[in-house]
Amino acid sequence: VRCEFGRRTAASLISCKSRRKPAFVISFEKGSAVLDILLEKTLHLNNKDDRSNILLSFTVPHDYDRLEISCSYTPKYITEPAAVIHAVQDCYERYLRPQDRPEQIDPAKFRLNNLLTLSLDREEHYIGAAHRQAPVQKHIISARYASPGFWKCPVKAGAWRAVINVHALAAGKVDYNIRVVGKGENEI
Repeated sequence: VRCEFGRRTAASLISCKSRRKPAFVISFEKGSAVLDILLEKTLHLNNKDDRSNILLSFTVPHDYDRLEISCSYTPKYITEPAAVIHAVQDCYERYLRPQDRPEQIDPAKFRLNNLLTLSLDREEHYIGAAHRQAPVQKHIISARYASPGFWKCPVKAGAWRAVINVHALAAGKVDYNIRVVGKGENEI
């Protein structure tokens, strides 16, 4: 395991853990392959995050063969009947005239879900988006291959940004996990 933080040594990194935005890369070497964790974060989202975009900037310190992005969120579905009724009432009030609203709501007739998606860009270049329903996803970006929704592109050093698109946060609280890993050879 190798840690990089500018010119600091691994011993001086211990004091960096308390910083709000750690700016170091954790590398694992196996033979000639390199695996660098470039971004790893858990977001605890709530109603104020509904219908918003959350920007997560990260630095790619050098060129890689590929980026692997893993993301997940939970819960996907709202199962609590009172929460379903509240969410449906909110939609009725927002989108229906009072005379068009039903008198009663049966929560068993509704399947409400959260929807969070991912977009990616690099230094003003749009790389793509994964606007999918699945709550667990893995995406690959490289010059030779890209997951559906993303452009093939070399993974160049520089400023990158993951954008979490919060389309619907019906559950009130959602945990979102993202991990971006750079993979390639030692001397790229």
